[in-house]
Amino acid sequence: MSRLIEIHHKGSTSQFGDSDLPLTIGSTTNAHIFLPEAMEVEGYIGDSKGHLFLQPAENSSPIYHNGQHVDASKWIKSADTTRIGSVLLHYIISGDLVEIHVAEVDDKEVLIPPDSPHPDIEGGNEPLPRASKDINAARRRKKMSLLVSRFFSASSPGNFLCAYGAVFGGCHQSGARYPLHLRLPAGHQIRDAFSWPDR
Repeated sequence: MSRLIEIHHKGSTSQFGDSDLPLTIGSTTNAHIFLPEAMEVEGYIGDSKGHLFLQPAENSSPIYHNGQHVDASKWIKSADTTRIGSVLLHYIISGDLVEIHVAEVDDKEVLIPPDSPHPDIEGGNEPLPRASKDINAARRRKKMSLLVSRFFSASSPGNFLCAYGAVFGGCHQSGARYPLHLRLPAGHQIRDAFSWPDR
């Protein structure tokens, strides 16, 4: 077997043969695959019975082969990738020709928003709906009803509250009006809906 191993990096090509194996990966000046920002020796590419394999060096940077962290030798197949720091090695094997493409990896995250329109509003980019004034007013009446109910339940026996819909002026739903009914002991009178009972 007489293989041709080509290293493609930044527009230049280096060629090696079986006699050059194992290939050294790292930042040392005699590295076959030179990575300037890596450790002196990150790993090796060796051969066993005609098959290439990757072997991490001792105390190397984290190495990921096909996305998996490796700390022992791994066979190299065509279309495999090896990640060392910010560098990606991509292997293309065709017969006796082995191509190793070295590329820088951009680790910056790019945020891309989804396509419009927004999924919560059909057919456009209208702002989200806000609570209407009627809804807010109904909430205030409900709170007032609870307060009045607690007041009369804590008062002297005989005072009780019977409210239909709303407090102080009733409820105006579907055109109907349900007034507030108060029953007090004899001798008590109410001047209006917003005043305390006379004694």
